[in-house]
Amino acid sequence: MGDVLSGDSSIAFLIKSFPEFDHSAPLIVELSSSKKVYVVPLYPFDLVRQNPFYKKIKSISKFEEIEISNHFPIVYRLVSWIYTIAMSRRWKGAYRLESLLHRWTKKFLNKSNCFKFFEKMKTEQRVQTCVFHTGNEVLGDFAKSCRKLDIKTALMAHAVHMFKNRLLWNYQLKVGKTQKVSDQSFYNEMDMILMPDALSAQNLIESGVRGEKVKICGSPRFSHEWIARFDEIFPMASKTRIRKRILFFLTKEDSGVFVEEVDRTIQYLSDLGSVDLVLKVHPRMDTRKYGNLKNVKMATHFEHSSSLIREADLVLFLDSSIVFDSFLRKVPSAWLSYSVVNDLVFDEGEGPVKLKTRDDFVHLIDSLVGDQLPIGTIVESGEKAVRKFTTVNGKSPIRQFIGHLFGEVELAENQRGREL
Repeated sequence: MGDVLSGDSSIAFLIKSFPEFDHSAPLIVELSSSKKVYVVPLYPFDLVRQNPFYKKIKSISKFEEIEISNHFPIVYRLVSWIYTIAMSRRWKGAYRLESLLHRWTKKFLNKSNCFKFFEKMKTEQRVQTCVFHTGNEVLGDFAKSCRKLDIKTALMAHAVHMFKNRLLWNYQLKVGKTQKVSDQSFYNEMDMILMPDALSAQNLIESGVRGEKVKICGSPRFSHEWIARFDEIFPMASKTRIRKRILFFLTKEDSGVFVEEVDRTIQYLSDLGSVDLVLKVHPRMDTRKYGNLKNVKMATHFEHSSSLIREADLVLFLDSSIVFDSFLRKVPSAWLSYSVVNDLVFDEGEGPVKLKTRDDFVHLIDSLVGDQLPIGTIVESGEKAVRKFTTVNGKSPIRQFIGHLFGEVELAENQRGREL
């Protein structure tokens, strides 16, 4: 069998935003050493290009960019430019522009344009495999066009799937709301869907996706080999400060977050005076009310979450896969479960500290300030949870993803003798 990883064919990663590029980066770096790799942003990518992490990955992997939006009308490019400025300056109406761009994207990317775009990628860039790292209705037309051109398609799920053990209706049942669950049938147009864990895969199958298309591969971003490579790219600075630093990840746009409780928590840490609080917020969130709080620093969108974690003494979170980053970097994390409705996938006694009441939170902070926090025990428990959700049969997620993309038999032959 030929060496599929060193062949003259190329692979394209279609992504929508920086988080999706972040999760694809391990595969892009690994593949670019032996294959031609293209990154294809579905939406305007100008904001992502300013990110230091993106620039560094581009410098070491030498991938090339292909912009679909270059083929769109000039008005689309104009609105994209305004959207980029609005996002960088945190304008409140920025996501209304994103919604408009989303509708236009679906309109302009009709079946004919999809086919022409992928046909050009196959003939000029010799693309034979497309990895989609986004989930919306345009995927169906993308996949159909690729099938006509004999281009293999795979959907790489965002790592947040690892973290949720309930679908949308679980939250709806608890709060008495009803909301139509979006149609997932367009996923069936893919040749395969690569999921990080069995629970997420089962949820996807229950939503209408054919089981034979779903592959369980772990998560490349949370593999130990990628963590080591990441730390080479961004060396960790030494912690020389005396005051404790707490990093709080806010994802308040998620369903089931009690905003008032979150605000009280932030105000308490600000008033405490003995800790420094760093807030990393979701782009959709309005953070102006936190801007004038003492002992509080707002992290920018250009500061990579993993780098922030390495500088922290404790990570607080609401409902985010960021907890895996904290444990992989041996930083204790705590889940403010009294501020959210949804349950997490972790079992009791495994993973992050679960703060069920406000008193639990106060006790945790007092323990941190007094150097009484059992960091070793927390991290050890977290590492077990990470190992459970990031590996499949004890194998490297990065190699498993590549194996599914290019054929497991060929991968095994080419990687014989290499420890996975």
